[in-house]
Amino acid sequence: MIFWILTDILKMIMLRRCKLCMKNIKDIALNIIKDKYTKDFQYSLGEDVFEHCSRTCDIALQIAEVYGFNLQQKIDLAVGALLHDIGKSYVNQDVLNKAKKLTQDDRTLIECHPQYGFWVLKQLDFNRTVVDIVYHHHERLDGSGYPQKLRGHKIDILTQIVSVADVYEALTADRVYHKKRSKEEALKIMKSDKGLNQVAVDILTECC
Repeated sequence: MIFWILTDILKMIMLRRCKLCMKNIKDIALNIIKDKYTKDFQYSLGEDVFEHCSRTCDIALQIAEVYGFNLQQKIDLAVGALLHDIGKSYVNQDVLNKAKKLTQDDRTLIECHPQYGFWVLKQLDFNRTVVDIVYHHHERLDGSGYPQKLRGHKIDILTQIVSVADVYEALTADRVYHKKRSKEEALKIMKSDKGLNQVAVDILTECC
């Protein structure tokens, strides 16, 4: 009995330390962005997109903790996750917030946002890993993603993790075009998606 109580206490302590560590990494990432991105980062994204990016960062860091990445990798992951939708600030907001079904033209416009993000970050001298996350977070392992239709190992592991976090956050949050799904529903959808890293999805399942 005492053993299990001590085990639970130890788990709680480790969880708190983990959350503190993730918060510190996120704070470092935000400071890096503020140093390089001269505009008001949060204002540029808009409240909804910023909140999405912030939650995506939190989820991605939880997954990364299990993978055992080093500090620099976690920082790059956090910066990339926070900036992954920066390109949406250059997409017509009426299209992004459209409640009706998107037309093909609408989808084409929205699917340009990784390219816009790539252009912005290259000019601001963010490192290659961060730029890669922003440019490729909609790529899928089976080649079904965009903008370059990359497959498998051609997609960096940090980018794969942000992709998983991005999808999970989008599914479990309210959007103008859909109501949020439960965690169980979201994970069921993700487990059937061959384009997502299933190891990361399994880790996310345990984290949730």
